[in-house]
Amino acid sequence: MKTNSESSAGITNRQLLLSLLSKSDSESVKQAWESLDVAPEYSLLKRPEVGMVMVKAKAGGNGTNFNMGEMTVTRTVLQLSGHQVGYGYIAGRDKEKSLTVALIDALYQLYEWQSAIEEKIMKPLERALQNAQNKHKQRVDRTKVNFFTMVRGE
Repeated sequence: MKTNSESSAGITNRQLLLSLLSKSDSESVKQAWESLDVAPEYSLLKRPEVGMVMVKAKAGGNGTNFNMGEMTVTRTVLQLSGHQVGYGYIAGRDKEKSLTVALIDALYQLYEWQSAIEEKIMKPLERALQNAQNKHKQRVDRTKVNFFTMVRGE
């Protein structure tokens, strides 16, 4: 992975990191964070707080927008002593995970931590998510029904 470079899809490594952290379960994020073995000094700009966001959707995937419903999110904003600001936005009410995500985000903005975070956090979380997707696909494939049409008289 290139450090904070842009991929062909226009996604930076920081965006990929935040995506992986938000999609991963709390225990995996906690274990990945503990593998860094660091306790940086920080101050909370916005302590972990639970709120709601409106989820919008499009009719038929490309039609007009409509409000689908509300979703619970937890947000944390903190600042390291070196002035890096980290953001932790996650689905649900897990304040500890939101704080951990914000810490990882802030540290990732420091060049000296990027490779360690990519190795000890991003790669393991990516593998875990891929394994979970593969297991889900296998469960779905076991129940998949293939329909085919037989033409009569030909």
